[in-house]
Amino acid sequence: MSAFPEIDGYRIERRLGEGGMAAVYLATQLSLDRPVAIKVVHFRGSGADQMAVRFEHEARTIARLEHPNIVGIYEVGRTRDGSPYYSMAYLPNGDLSHAAITGREETIATVLRAIATALGFAHAQGVVHRDVKPDNVLFDREQRARLADFGISRSLGSVRVTTTGDALGSSAYMSPEQARGQEVDARSDLYSLGVMAYELLTGKLPFRGSDAVSMALAHHTDPVPRLPQRFERWQPLIDRALAKSPEDRFQSADDFVAALDVQMQPPALVDTAVVHGVEVAAPSPSRTPWPRRAALLIGAGVIVSAVAWWSQRTPPPPDSTPADIVAAPARVTDPALALIADRITAQRWFEPKEGSASALLASALAEQRNDERLDAADAFVGTVRDAILRALDESRDVEASTLIRHLRDFIAAQELKARPASLTFESALVEALSTRLAAAEQGGDPLPVETLAALFEADPGLSGRWRKLAAQRQAGQPLRDLGGPPMRLLRVGDAWLAVAEHEVTRTEYGRFVAATRRSSEHCRQLGAPLSLVKPRTWREPGFTQGGDHPVVCVSYDDARAYTAWLSKQTGRRYRLPSAQEWRAAAAGVATSGAACRLGNVYGRDGRDLNLRERHDCTDGAEDTRPVGRYAASAQGVFDLVGNVAEWVSDCAARGECEERKIMGSSYRDGANAPLLGLHDTQDGDKAALDVGFRVVREL
Repeated sequence: MSAFPEIDGYRIERRLGEGGMAAVYLATQLSLDRPVAIKVVHFRGSGADQMAVRFEHEARTIARLEHPNIVGIYEVGRTRDGSPYYSMAYLPNGDLSHAAITGREETIATVLRAIATALGFAHAQGVVHRDVKPDNVLFDREQRARLADFGISRSLGSVRVTTTGDALGSSAYMSPEQARGQEVDARSDLYSLGVMAYELLTGKLPFRGSDAVSMALAHHTDPVPRLPQRFERWQPLIDRALAKSPEDRFQSADDFVAALDVQMQPPALVDTAVVHGVEVAAPSPSRTPWPRRAALLIGAGVIVSAVAWWSQRTPPPPDSTPADIVAAPARVTDPALALIADRITAQRWFEPKEGSASALLASALAEQRNDERLDAADAFVGTVRDAILRALDESRDVEASTLIRHLRDFIAAQELKARPASLTFESALVEALSTRLAAAEQGGDPLPVETLAALFEADPGLSGRWRKLAAQRQAGQPLRDLGGPPMRLLRVGDAWLAVAEHEVTRTEYGRFVAATRRSSEHCRQLGAPLSLVKPRTWREPGFTQGGDHPVVCVSYDDARAYTAWLSKQTGRRYRLPSAQEWRAAAAGVATSGAACRLGNVYGRDGRDLNLRERHDCTDGAEDTRPVGRYAASAQGVFDLVGNVAEWVSDCAARGECEERKIMGSSYRDGANAPLLGLHDTQDGDKAALDVGFRVVREL
């Protein structure tokens, strides 16, 4: 008897998750040959029939909600044993609870705006969600945030029923009136959205309790917590969203979005100073302490005014403020400094090497090391410092690390370490790094700050804290960048990295091709003369593939180009694994039992007429299968056995790098080929019908 429910018109592939009285499965809708997610609910008790009928009625109501940020329902029905179900789009990119975006304000604002818009649309149709939380925010293939389980939770039993007087929803995100079992409206959903906003910013919930009752009490009685200083502009939105009384909250999703848009606008600009016909706005003073305020002002675009100040060299009045100093108009008299100001305004700080602001400053200082030019160097340091602090604040850690390296090299080469601007830079950097580390420590997770590890290690005050946090890493721990594939942590010797759960799919590779317009490599099937007439490509490999099948007919050069593009998209460093890293991932793969149960290999149902090499088993596939159909390794990595063999970065032999190694087995490998190990070597510009690749990410 099958462990999966039987549903007419669908083939259940595997369980995606379960909880309470419901389970979600990945299935194939046979009529359209498309992957779908199916939620099956098992009601129990005397009211089971009534709840099942209500579930179906509400599911049909939700199915009419067609919105780009709502996960739509395809079909509502009953399994063969009578349990109600509904099918919906399968979104393989995970949910918000696993997205590494904590503290990234722009990204968080984008997600909140999308979900608020979805809620506003549903509320206009008379539908209240009642269970807004990160687990119910999924990402589609274009990385759009989409809200799932719209209103369906109303019918799920236990603490999730809908009659007035009963509790409903997840206690950590419930509004006070929802926790009391009162009737709720749109403002309750917006309260839950406020809880989610606070959690995304800080990495922790605004209200906490040891159980559902104490959690509900905290929502009802505890004051709205204060955000860390770096998120203080969010406080008015959080205060209003989390107001105890619905009358004091946002009254509609449109109100929430409007407040969010106002909050995310840059500071108002006032007063202008004109230098050589260039109008530069000077911000009004903020509460940010000096000297960081000066850096923010300069970074906001007042560098031309600052150059004017350098050239004038008039001492400021005793009671003047940094903003007064920066905005003081004057003429630039040193041509070298005027050109440097242009480069800084264009953010050409270190690139190109010839003609960048840093190169021009170095040349100017070498020519004449006077106070005017040293002041220009100080202001340049302050400008780049501001960019670094912003990047760290928004978790753009690769960009921040690169700028830090360049700026430190510049300071050392120009012997500026003792200058006040350089000392202030180092002090501000340590403070910013400590803040990021503290946020990761609160969550007990080193992954959000892995990219900054070298900076933590280099600081005596932070290295011990970082090592203690890094010790909490565990092999197999999930990781996912926004725009990247699902990954698992892997330890290789004393080093750590993340390896993709599955091989790169046709859909993922297609996005890369669409963005880069990379031409397709041809691959020829040995023993198939017609493939010379009509060469195979990744788009048309000569057999049917879906979007979730591993891409084939890609060369080593194609795979490397993909990793470079993915690195640029995510701001993280992706690459191909080495053979050693691939073997480390494969070390957790069970190899006992029939090969067809381990992966998609060449069995009795294989396409080729090479009977001698077939495995004596059947896996139900002639060619490739969708990724993730077989059991994962101990670390949570799929398809290391079968489906497609995979490019790795190693040269075929020392000094012979025209050919590259290919690891693992494929759907064309029979009993004479090893399931795990070296598959073949091949020229890096050649492609094959049974070779694809997966990526790893450096930590």
